[in-house]
Amino acid sequence: MLPLLCPRKEILKDTLTRHAKYNDDYFLESEARKMQIKDLKSSLLGQQRSLKKFCTSSRATTIGIASFKTSCFLAKKGKAFSVRELLKGCFLEITDIAFFRISVVKVKLKSAIKDLQLSRNTVMRRQEKMSEDVTHQLYSDFNNCVFFTST
Repeated sequence: MLPLLCPRKEILKDTLTRHAKYNDDYFLESEARKMQIKDLKSSLLGQQRSLKKFCTSSRATTIGIASFKTSCFLAKKGKAFSVRELLKGCFLEITDIAFFRISVVKVKLKSAIKDLQLSRNTVMRRQEKMSEDVTHQLYSDFNNCVFFTST
């Protein structure tokens, strides 16, 4: 990956190194090259739209918050990361029972629960971020306090 600020020579060198056969396969003014560029641009735009749609959706935010809350719950209870799938299964069963008459809500809830990110690494990263945040808040509070006593 290129750094954000790099000289033009480095960009050119990197491009020529990574895509050495591009000029051989797609001549400078050929139709094949124009079509390839058009396809790559449309693919990029589609990926950007999908990512933007996902990042701005309230559902993604809600699911992210739920993932943090679940990770926090596991940390407070001192439970192993392996419990995460058990929790997900419990959530799905509870949804079936609690919303058995309201099928629209049940379907949406079950979909959100299935999208909930609870892999071992995700839970671990979330717990690390919460720990770092608490540490940062403590340092900030200690730096801002005028008086401190240890009684």
